Amino acid sequence: MDKSKIWMLEGAAIGVAVVLAIIFISRGVEPDLKTETPKNTNNVNGESTSEEIKYSAEVPKNATSSVPVESAPVGQGGDSQLNFFSLVASKKGFNPTSITVKKGNLAQLRFTAQDGDYDFFLPATALYHSVKMGETKQILIQLTDSGTFVFECRDFCPDSGKISGQLIVLPE
Repeated sequence: MDKSKIWMLEGAAIGVAVVLAIIFISRGVEPDLKTETPKNTNNVNGESTSEEIKYSAEVPKNATSSVPVESAPVGQGGDSQLNFFSLVASKKGFNPTSITVKKGNLAQLRFTAQDGDYDFFLPATALYHSVKMGETKQILIQLTDSGTFVFECRDFCPDSGKISGQLIVLPE
C-alpha cells in the first residue's frame, strides 16, 4: 500500500473518530427523562431536600382514596373507575399536593396553570405535559404499581423554584 492510501485511511479514521466523539458528547448532555432527578427540590411540605428517589413502593399508612371531582365505571364488570381530579399549578405549588387512587383505576388530571406557564412531570414514567397560563390540559394516568410517585415541574417552574407533589397508588 502506498503512502497516499495510508494517509487517506488515517484521515478517514480520524474523521470517523471525531464524528463518534461529537455524537457521544452530545448524547451525554441530553437529559434522560426516566432517570433525571434534580437535587435540592422542594418536597410537598416546601422543605428543601436532596432526595433523588422519585418513586417508592411504600404507601403511607392510613392513606385513603382522594375524592374525585367526578367518576365513571370503566369496562363491562365495572371493577375499575375513571376518576377525574383537578390539579392547579401556581407560584404556591401544586394544589392539591397529593392525590391518592386505587391501583387499576384510571386518573384523569385536569391540569391548570393559574398564574404563569407550568408543566407536569412524572419522572417514574417520563410523562410530561406543559400548560400556558389559564390553560387546562387533560392528563390520563394509569399506574400498574402501587406506591408513592413524585410529580413535579421540570421546565416551567415558578421563580421560587421547583414545586412537587405526590400521586399515591393504593394496592387493590
